[in-house]
Amino acid sequence: MKKLLLSISIVFLLLASCKKDLPKISPVRDEPLEVKFNVTLSDQNILELPGTSIMPNSYSKPGGKLSDYFHKLEYYLYNSKGVKVAQLSLDADHSATGFSIPAASIKPGKYTVVFLGRKEKSTGNSSAIYFGDDQASPYLAHSIHREVTDLFYASQEFEVKSDEASINVAMKRPGGKCKIIIEDEWTVNVERIAMLINGYTLFYPKSDNLTQRKDITLPIFKNYASSFELVNGVNVPKQTYVDCSYENFVFTNSSNVTMLNASVVAYDKLDNIIAKKTLNDIKVERNKVTVVKVKLFN
Repeated sequence: MKKLLLSISIVFLLLASCKKDLPKISPVRDEPLEVKFNVTLSDQNILELPGTSIMPNSYSKPGGKLSDYFHKLEYYLYNSKGVKVAQLSLDADHSATGFSIPAASIKPGKYTVVFLGRKEKSTGNSSAIYFGDDQASPYLAHSIHREVTDLFYASQEFEVKSDEASINVAMKRPGGKCKIIIEDEWTVNVERIAMLINGYTLFYPKSDNLTQRKDITLPIFKNYASSFELVNGVNVPKQTYVDCSYENFVFTNSSNVTMLNASVVAYDKLDNIIAKKTLNDIKVERNKVTVVKVKLFN
């Protein structure tokens, strides 16, 4: 009998020991958790290419705020099935980073967040550039006449588990800048100058695929800098001639380069062609600006 009781005691002790060794299973949290996005730039300057038709100087703006590079910031949030669950458009403000990006409140799971920052001229068209309703094949679409002079993009996958999270996102330019300058003075019989260029570009970030449609006609205007001049104690508006040019952002392909062709044409009041210059194989590299100077009337 004593042996039986001893055996039963040993069994109970072994069971108790095994119970202690079992891992504790934490309950799965299903309530929304706070996720913060820390957005920075991996490209903080545009470097200009060397060459006879390229302006030789490079410039840099180290540090600074996001709003030093663009004044509109959009973000799009997708779940693991590629369904868009949130979208937000922000304007630059006076916060430390230049944009007050609110935290997202989302349930545990896998997500993808897309950020798009852009800088437009005052006459630019603010229509959509990022088309990401279908996460299977989102794309960036840009017509050159929109005058988006700078663009930053980032797509970041992340997972929310059981705690609040802070996600680091580094944005970079998905292309470069092209600027065409007409160096000569307009002759008296010139009514307008137009440029025919490969104008509409689609960029598919997931496949890194670039496609272009050709032939958009754009006007080239004289550019002036606005300022004030003190005359007899009164501030008088002043316009200072800068140049006659056109500049814009251009997507590059998987090799971080794209080639453009353009024709610059001057017309008189009767729409007769006075002068024409053809520009072939303008090379634009990612995160760089290509400046082409044209002598149209010589």
